[in-house]
Amino acid sequence: MDIGLKLKELRILKGLTQEELADRAELSKGFISQIERNLTSPSIATLMDILQCLGTTTADFFTEAPDEQIVFGKADYFEKIDTEEKAYWLGFMFADGYIVDYSNRYGEDKFGMTLHSKDVSSLEAFKKSIQATNPITDVSYNGRTLRRIIMSSQKTVNDLISHGCVKQKSLILKPPIGVPDELLHHFIRGFFDGDGSLYWNKSYFQAHEGWNTPSYSICITSTKEMVEWLIQILGDGKIYKEERREKTFYFKLGGNIKVRHFCKYIYKDATIFMERKYNYYKELCEISGN
Repeated sequence: MDIGLKLKELRILKGLTQEELADRAELSKGFISQIERNLTSPSIATLMDILQCLGTTTADFFTEAPDEQIVFGKADYFEKIDTEEKAYWLGFMFADGYIVDYSNRYGEDKFGMTLHSKDVSSLEAFKKSIQATNPITDVSYNGRTLRRIIMSSQKTVNDLISHGCVKQKSLILKPPIGVPDELLHHFIRGFFDGDGSLYWNKSYFQAHEGWNTPSYSICITSTKEMVEWLIQILGDGKIYKEERREKTFYFKLGGNIKVRHFCKYIYKDATIFMERKYNYYKELCEISGN
């Protein structure tokens, strides 16, 4: 097993920079870099500390899956964003996808996405869209059961990068490149399904006895550049700073009329979406009489 490369892959999967992992493990960024490049070997105790910060155990870490070459029929799937599905899945990759800067024995980088187990249907739909043959596997993280799909294709990775879905994108993500205006609402729907939420505050509603209908909100977490782009495209919404993370912001839109307007926009002519979030929209329409 190549411990350095596997640690790097796991770190990127968790959306952490070397500096963030170093801070959590109380180590230096340089030491993390040396470990990932196999220039030094951590002690067992240090390795256990690092793995704990990455939400895994030594048993899981040292259980190797076969390094099979993942074959699928649409390696050029993201070459040109010219359909609803391509725009939607690009948006989803911007949100919950990742690229692992790691050449396997076949000489190709990897890309994939990890979702909560209750949203496995989205992974199955993605797998079907790109005609993948690889399995959807279980991942345990902080006591939660997640599902993930990982594929190897340098062509696909290069195409994703060309559209702005770059490596280690969590803190540097910028607006998409090459998505036609008429497909932007499908891209935003995919981005929303990956990193957004539609909700109402129960305690806030109960505190206002005169309210007959809960007030819904939309929230999408991303970088400052992405949030500002969303506000520009949608012509509405506000930007807020995430207090816990230096370079993380979120887009927020409040009030049932504005939320319905947002949903009507992203679901226009939609044939692919996350059922769970779409059902929240239908619930809003039902309780508000629209």
